[in-house]
Amino acid sequence: MTRKLKCAIFISDEGFGHMVRQRAIISELIKIYPKIKITLFTKKNIFYLKEKFENKISYINLSSHIKTIKKKDGSLNILETKKIFYNWDKSIIPWKNKVSKFFADLDFIISDCVPEAFDLSKKFNVPSFGICHFTWDWFFENVCKVNSRYLLKMQNSFLKCDYFFFPPLTSKKILNRYKKKISHINFIVGDFAKKVKKNNFKKCLIMDNGTRSLSSLINKTVPYLKKIDDMQFYVCVDHLSQKIRNQIYSSDNIVPVSGLKNMHEKLSEADIVIARGGYNTISECLVLKKPALFFNEKNNPEVSENLRLLTKKYKLASLIYKNDWGKNFHNKLKSFIKKDSKKIYKKLKYRRYKFNGAEQVVKMIKKKLLVSGRNG
Repeated sequence: MTRKLKCAIFISDEGFGHMVRQRAIISELIKIYPKIKITLFTKKNIFYLKEKFENKISYINLSSHIKTIKKKDGSLNILETKKIFYNWDKSIIPWKNKVSKFFADLDFIISDCVPEAFDLSKKFNVPSFGICHFTWDWFFENVCKVNSRYLLKMQNSFLKCDYFFFPPLTSKKILNRYKKKISHINFIVGDFAKKVKKNNFKKCLIMDNGTRSLSSLINKTVPYLKKIDDMQFYVCVDHLSQKIRNQIYSSDNIVPVSGLKNMHEKLSEADIVIARGGYNTISECLVLKKPALFFNEKNNPEVSENLRLLTKKYKLASLIYKNDWGKNFHNKLKSFIKKDSKKIYKKLKYRRYKFNGAEQVVKMIKKKLLVSGRNG
């Protein structure tokens, strides 16, 4: 009789992409191991996971202790984010005390990408797998420039991970650090990002991503969208002022969208996407062949590097700047459609970006569990 496998999954409470990747991986795990027992540890986006899996998996509403702090203008608040890092070592002690009891009979863990989970996996001799676009030690070292003496503990936590899976556009510095135990995988995207629609350049999605980086700029721009009557706009209303929401509700050419999931689902319907250059949104735009204007998050070299590769090296997207919003938005949009969007679409049309990363991850995990004798 086949033994039921037991797995714990840990998701960073940051943005939307971490949850999207793990949601896809959970779906693949259930396909391969229909009787698998999965316990999920996260907080920020747990609603979307419960909506998807209901009682097929177990949920522990418990936040990891690493996240970024943003300023009102959506840029990274480096000072406050550094405080998160310097408090991390102390804050994980009660977290580990709560979580340790779940490790007693686990067959493996997956994380995107909580360092303290790898500490426990090594302590209890449980195979561990990391799936991420960047590791937090790299982020704090390169983005926040934290004291290297304090960074060592976090680096040691990540080194305890048995195997990493890295998707496209991952920093070479990260790949070199873990090169002895990594696999390169394809993109991992949401269920909705699998159908490509013909582009007519008439529908524009203006996204406020999981970090809410663009709320103030969208607030500033909505009054001018009503005058662009040859375009239909999809705009997320969740973090806009009531005055601006009312303007959207009364507009003929603006469709209000509520919720991160619904906003990402609209991406497949859009012809043009305007968003912060977060990794998940970039992945979806490439897979769905959507010309995009990406906003670079101030003080965040991780986002800057993504956009440098995309806009300068590959020329598969363009940039939108702070002064392009508000009264200047219409001119920016017209210029993009006339000069860049069709060229970008033509390039994307003939590129086939694979998005079976979740399937690749689970197949590799299955092989490694067979070697270790834990394959159920």
